[in-house]
Amino acid sequence: MFQHTVAVAQALESRGVRARVHTATDHELADVDLDFCRCFDWHRDTARGRSLRILLGYFGRTVPHLLRTSGRTLWVQGGFKPPLFLALIVAARLTCRRVLFSPHNLFERGGRRLSQRALDLCTQAATCVVVYNGVDAETLRSAGRPCKQVELVMYAPTIDESTMTYWRKMTIERNLRVCAVGQLRPDKNLGMLVRAAEAAGVGLVLAGEDLGVVDSLREQIARSPRSNVLLHTGYLDLPGMAAIVASVGAVALPYSVASQSAVAVMAKSYGATVLASGAGGLAEQADVVVPDLEERSWAAALERLASAPRKEVPRTPVPPAPEVLDSLERLVLERR
Repeated sequence: MFQHTVAVAQALESRGVRARVHTATDHELADVDLDFCRCFDWHRDTARGRSLRILLGYFGRTVPHLLRTSGRTLWVQGGFKPPLFLALIVAARLTCRRVLFSPHNLFERGGRRLSQRALDLCTQAATCVVVYNGVDAETLRSAGRPCKQVELVMYAPTIDESTMTYWRKMTIERNLRVCAVGQLRPDKNLGMLVRAAEAAGVGLVLAGEDLGVVDSLREQIARSPRSNVLLHTGYLDLPGMAAIVASVGAVALPYSVASQSAVAVMAKSYGATVLASGAGGLAEQADVVVPDLEERSWAAALERLASAPRKEVPRTPVPPAPEVLDSLERLVLERR
């Protein structure tokens, strides 16, 4: 979501619309030429009482600062903690601001009822909800909530030549043809993807932060001597993630639940192929929609992918189309 916020700010600035990004003190992309306001602190170096310090800082510093300094339009991005965002949205509306809200998911991923209720209330309290796929747009319109659908844009870096050379050499030597990058979570069905890749004889890269699946994946890979899987766990910065996507030339998104995928946007910006399930709005982003989450279906899709020549993907991403920039500018400058 932060990379999306940066891309939106860059798009607006390119059209002469001043944008300030209010974010955390330790945010990524500090070298990007934008007006960053570091008005929120995660207190990552705090061993005890971290949650309380975050809460006190948010209500004691961040929210008052935003109400004092933000412009006529405040665009709130992401889920964060929905009850905290709800307080900000309501406070901003009380000060007569136009509040755009982009939850990125209309569901609370952890399944917490209070957070889901707060998320629903955020979509009611905002002036307009901004979504990135037709499924979410229809859901909101059916509920009578004002919304706008725009294309999801993401900040994508020009990949350093040495980083690209490293990953391209490794993926070519090991014949790795598809990847799944980002958070490694149960709802991404990565175990099924490993089995499908093995059945298809396709090399696979799994890279990102472990959210509860890596131990089982390691065991599965160890039990499958024919599998060709590179498992890269831990924090993966944006250039590294982009280099993997560009090097293999294809991403796989076998998700059980989703609204849309930032990885799909990144892949498209480098010209990589997107294979995805039909969950949420993924079908709108995919080059290849796999009809279900069965191993057989994914193996067939991967086999077809591998039968084509490896894509030569550039290090420099393709910028958003002018009509996408137009839609973002209109959205922010609207009076209602």
